[in-house]
Amino acid sequence: MWWVKLLLELLIAFVALVHAKHRHEEMKEKGEEFTTFWKLIFSGLFVVFVIGDVFWNFTYGTLANWEAPKFKEKEWTFTKRCARHKAESTGWKLKHATWWCLQLHQIDEGHC
Repeated sequence: MWWVKLLLELLIAFVALVHAKHRHEEMKEKGEEFTTFWKLIFSGLFVVFVIGDVFWNFTYGTLANWEAPKFKEKEWTFTKRCARHKAESTGWKLKHATWWCLQLHQIDEGHC
């Protein structure tokens, strides 16, 4: 069950990163910014989650949508694939993309 622990840790880290994004926007309005320490921490988390988004797109996204990512359209992330299906698809692909975007929107408004 090590993978359950890993998924929970990643979920907590993602929520922390989203919170930091919103906090950064608030600080920017006040002319403030994070210290170098926090910039390094959040930059590292950001890289991990972008890599995770790409990996999720190539594995789950390919299997769930029965199609490879559209490389000509630079569709590297699962988020971008969902946004495309919301704009162009109908039927089950549209429902699937809408469901995932709703889940992401709950913690990161405007994610896709």
